Amino acid sequence: MDRQSVPNQHHENDLKISDRRLFNRDGSSRDPARLGQPVVEPAKPSLVTQLEEELKHKDALLLDAKQAYRDKLTEFDRFRSRIERDAKQTAERDLERLLADLLEIVDLVDATVANESSLDRSSLAMIQNQLCRWLQKHDVLAFDPVGKPYDPTTAEALDTVDVPDPAQHGLVAKVYKTGYLLKDRLLRAAVVQVGRSPNTSNTEGA
Repeated sequence: MDRQSVPNQHHENDLKISDRRLFNRDGSSRDPARLGQPVVEPAKPSLVTQLEEELKHKDALLLDAKQAYRDKLTEFDRFRSRIERDAKQTAERDLERLLADLLEIVDLVDATVANESSLDRSSLAMIQNQLCRWLQKHDVLAFDPVGKPYDPTTAEALDTVDVPDPAQHGLVAKVYKTGYLLKDRLLRAAVVQVGRSPNTSNTEGA
């Protein structure tokens, strides 16, 4: 046997060739898409699938957290508005009590100024004016119901007085204690005397 032919024979037996081209020897395609066969996507590794699921879950949690934050923020705004409203109402009630007490002092000054026997009417009149300005500064206004129909919602009838004219029946004839309004609310009702005509059967408001 020829020694030179042995290596060639050995290589011919060991060499294996795999044809991995997309075309056969005759030139036809071996691509499944071109052959009309369904293309099967390679399966994703299980770790990638797990990470994608975790990402979706975290996105959902984030959306829930954002919505919960917005809900709490809205609830806090309502709570703050309610606290501010309650505080304002409390302050107004405290102011009403303060002003009601002050009005008693105003009544005393008014009565003293009206007394002609007072020896120092000018000083009291100055105090009276200062008190009136202070009340006006705090939106407290006096109202005079004399000559107007008696209104039990803003005045308290202390007594009645006979009037000769039936047209004056039920009208306020005199004010014993001045009534006051705080803005558009009644702070204190006026104490009044109501006219009553004996010549009429209409006793409304008397």
